[in-house]
Amino acid sequence: MSPCQDPIVNYRILKHHPYPIDFSTKKDQQEPHVSRKVLNSEGGLMLPTELWAEIFLYCLPGCPPKDGPIPWYNRDRDVNSLTAPLLLCQICRGWREVAVSLPQLWQRLTVYVANGNACPAPDLAERWLFRSGSLPLDLSLHQQNESSLNAAAAGTILSLFINHTMRWMNIDLQLAGPRLAAYPEAGKLVAPVLQQFRLRTSYRVYEKDERYIFGVFQDVPRLINLQVSRVPELDLLGNSTVEVPWHQLDALSLEYVPSIGTSLHILSKCESVRECTLKVDTLFGPLLDEPLVHPYLHSLSINISNAHFTGFFSRITLPALKNLSIHVRGPLEHYSWPQSCFEEFLRRSSCKLTRLKLRDSGMRADQFISTVQQPYLQALQEFVVDDRRDWTWDPFVTDAGLYLMNCSLCMNASAAFAVLDEYSTESESDGGTTNPLADQACFLPNLEGLIVRGNCLKTADGTIADMVESRFYFREHGVAQLRRVELDLPSSHLADLQRLKAMQAEGLTVELDFI
Repeated sequence: MSPCQDPIVNYRILKHHPYPIDFSTKKDQQEPHVSRKVLNSEGGLMLPTELWAEIFLYCLPGCPPKDGPIPWYNRDRDVNSLTAPLLLCQICRGWREVAVSLPQLWQRLTVYVANGNACPAPDLAERWLFRSGSLPLDLSLHQQNESSLNAAAAGTILSLFINHTMRWMNIDLQLAGPRLAAYPEAGKLVAPVLQQFRLRTSYRVYEKDERYIFGVFQDVPRLINLQVSRVPELDLLGNSTVEVPWHQLDALSLEYVPSIGTSLHILSKCESVRECTLKVDTLFGPLLDEPLVHPYLHSLSINISNAHFTGFFSRITLPALKNLSIHVRGPLEHYSWPQSCFEEFLRRSSCKLTRLKLRDSGMRADQFISTVQQPYLQALQEFVVDDRRDWTWDPFVTDAGLYLMNCSLCMNASAAFAVLDEYSTESESDGGTTNPLADQACFLPNLEGLIVRGNCLKTADGTIADMVESRFYFREHGVAQLRRVELDLPSSHLADLQRLKAMQAEGLTVELDFI
């Protein structure tokens, strides 16, 4: 074995090695029959190149979360000399040869532009893409703001990316008016292997250079995931100058849709879409001739004004829906939660939701109780209530609502209904009463996660802990164990705090803020 160039390393090897090592033998005196597959370029023991290549792939850092915070002040977090693949090129000549010759190490590149500089620099980014060979690319570009220096730097990187559109596979662009140095011919903007395309802009309308990128949509036969701030020149009927392949999309996210009619027209074109996120503006446009029935959509997240809530949900039926998130907005003087429309949508769709998120709903306490009792919500595994918009709204998550989710109290259905002062419902058959708890120990029996944020919680100290304990320790009749609780807890609830912390020590995930 040959000595390392560092004498300290040699000393440590001699000190801890189980048998003596002779560093006096020179390389040219070593036995000639030892193959290069066994010895590296420095003469040390080495695995076959194929195994090193496989090991190096596991050294790559994980993908950063798409919606996580952008590290503007730590821009070299993903690409630096202390992380793979650049780190692998600095260990020894043999490792460098393997790393540089392995295109899979260079398939993913994230570039941040801030303070007029790109990280990594354009020269390194160009060399990076060259080393990726002909493999499909996973590229991200994040521009901090619209300053002229940032626009120029982002334009340089974007031009470099555009030169490789034939290999685009997953693209994530967050732009603020980049300035391209040159415009390639439109015919060259083809992306035959593009699967995911994400483009967000800080402008209300796209700049010229941002609109130019949409030229790739003339040939995207594999595109299944589209997430954009807006589609250029989108009219009220869902038509655009961009040839969006709506019919082949599996996931769609639009941060601007002009009207509820436009959103319904787009959904009617997305025949196969399963996940959809929409932010609908308040314009009035033509609606579909017939209510829309979409048989495949299983996840819908919609940001909609209170005035247009009924117009949308009364014209759509989603039988496969599992995940529903509703963010309501509008002037406070006209604010009210359309409970009857919401319940009619659930009844008409006959869907079994497993996750429901209501944000800024402005519910009343009786409407929250009715929601907990809703038959089509009894399969919920996660229930999120997030009302932070205005502290003057009356709290609606009260003792009565939590009693319905308490296994111990709801074991006696009559007692539970006495709490609500809603005893009986006429039975269609024999004139008796129907008990919605006949086959379950409490309402929402499959609930595993409960999140209540904002100023919507008003209960006696201990009521929350009673409910959580009944579902964490003493659940009955197949009720799922509550595993996660996130609350904005009143600071006066010391009993709730102590008991929740005790359950946290036994495995319950608890996240608390105080109001």
